[in-house]
Amino acid sequence: MISFEPITADTMYIVSEIINSNEAYNVLENGKKERSEEELFKEYMNEKTDSYFIKADDTYVGVIDYMKQNPNDDYPWIGAFIIHSAYHNFSFGTQAYLAFEDKLKEERVSVLRLGVLSQNPRAKLFWERLDFTQYATKPLHHNQVNCLEKSCKKIRGLYPRIFYCTLNGQKKESIVITLLLSEPYAPVEDNVSLLFGAT
Repeated sequence: MISFEPITADTMYIVSEIINSNEAYNVLENGKKERSEEELFKEYMNEKTDSYFIKADDTYVGVIDYMKQNPNDDYPWIGAFIIHSAYHNFSFGTQAYLAFEDKLKEERVSVLRLGVLSQNPRAKLFWERLDFTQYATKPLHHNQVNCLEKSCKKIRGLYPRIFYCTLNGQKKESIVITLLLSEPYAPVEDNVSLLFGAT
């Protein structure tokens, strides 16, 4: 089960482990394999954003940084969404986003924005398969950022499907719950990270 736990000063060492497990992305974004504790503290322990651990049961699998109202455009933004490299390709990214979207719907968020480095096409594909669409490309420091947005009003639901099989001569019934998205999608690698400032 996916849950979210607020990041605190005492748990910043876990943030550092998660972020620095993604060396390739760190190089893409910052030009170096590791980020310092000081850098991460400024990013995840500030008053402008809400920062959470993504947990799968009791395991810390990622981090998410969220700004309720970006002063550049007055929209809510996801600024960082990073899964520990050890947990890529287990669909934790997809599960975490859908759970976080449900949380935002309870808070009556209708539109959500985020930015993806143009040099990170797998991340863009991940978000497009979750119904985000690109509305602009903007410069950010030494990078170009694709700005994406999504209406959080699209309907999702759980639909049971019943399958039958024969085991030791007896007919068995299994119920599989299917999560219906507005469009079919296939899982992609959960190695995605985002930026706030491209508005």
